[in-house]
Amino acid sequence: MSDETTDLTFTDGASAFEYSCQCLDCTVELKKPLPALVLDAREHFGQATPTKINDDGTQTVVLRIPNPEGGFVVLARTAGKDGPELAGGELVAWMPLLYNEALAEETDEAGFGWVGVVIGTLQPVLREGGWLGDVRYGE
Repeated sequence: MSDETTDLTFTDGASAFEYSCQCLDCTVELKKPLPALVLDAREHFGQATPTKINDDGTQTVVLRIPNPEGGFVVLARTAGKDGPELAGGELVAWMPLLYNEALAEETDEAGFGWVGVVIGTLQPVLREGGWLGDVRYGE
């Protein structure tokens, strides 16, 4: 038996996200981190900047969460202010914390009621069924 691991490396966050949608179980469960793709809020919501820097130093971002249909969109904050400023196309770890029925009723977008946080960035490298972490957002 070999101690070597075989990494599946992707050229960018978008291709890693696509693989997640097509090949991995991305069932949303409370407190189970999932990979997510950062979307540019300028393109998707007409915002002035790709992400919003909040008064407390955290960021609010638009994410696409993977599912077999190509994903669904949510808004999320970073878990802390320490970490890189996010941009469209980056792969991040998103942790769902609750499902808000009232929020879900505001749009026809499936899954929009999920509320969660970005806990860190991910490298587009899959190792033994899990994405390699990069930078974790802290307080």
